[in-house]
Amino acid sequence: MIDKIKAEEVFKKLDDRCTPILAPPGFRGHATLRILCTHKEVWWDSSKMNSDRIPNKDSITYPENGIFRDFRIKAPQKIDYIAVHTKMITNVILSFTECFDILSDYYSDNKNNLHSFVIFQMDFLDYIPNIPFIYLYSSNVKHTIKQREYWFKDDIREHTSHYTVERIKAMGLPSSNPLAFNIDVYKLYSEDDVVFESEYQKIVNHFSFTSNIDRVRSFIKLYLDREKSVTPHENN
Repeated sequence: MIDKIKAEEVFKKLDDRCTPILAPPGFRGHATLRILCTHKEVWWDSSKMNSDRIPNKDSITYPENGIFRDFRIKAPQKIDYIAVHTKMITNVILSFTECFDILSDYYSDNKNNLHSFVIFQMDFLDYIPNIPFIYLYSSNVKHTIKQREYWFKDDIREHTSHYTVERIKAMGLPSSNPLAFNIDVYKLYSEDDVVFESEYQKIVNHFSFTSNIDRVRSFIKLYLDREKSVTPHENN
């Protein structure tokens, strides 16, 4: 159960230019955040946000070892900005707010006004205040699970409460909240170029981003290919 008071405190720490992303487990929240951050209108500092801390590397460049760091293997003792980009904020770690302090430091400089994003688990839908947010869902949950079959088999065994009939049904529906911007991961990560382009263009239009479609499409194709060939703890 999420502590409502703590949740309110967490959301209060968010700058207006930081948009929460609410995502079910396994719905590629981390990859979607990196796609959003590849646009020039979004703040990305690879020296802070990548585990290798190499500067001047964009958000969708895979590290030399071929994977993004996965904090599901060994959870950090505290949540830093890197962890925000690899591990959802959940009810278990509501007391850790260093990531928000880093965001506050960035926005404390009047010259810094780029957009930013932070990932939360889907259960925060019941606790989010009246602020804009992104909600990830899949209009074809069965297909999304099939695409990531190995990952989901492992996760369902370990976290059965995340995959009740009711929760799986919710994963297939967009949020009805008028402040929600819904992203359909079934379409965004489609093998079909036309389907992908339609969903991607919706994102670009909503946030007034400068399109980076070729770079994003290349990343998604590589990502889908790796989903088929790597283990859950490498699949990030």
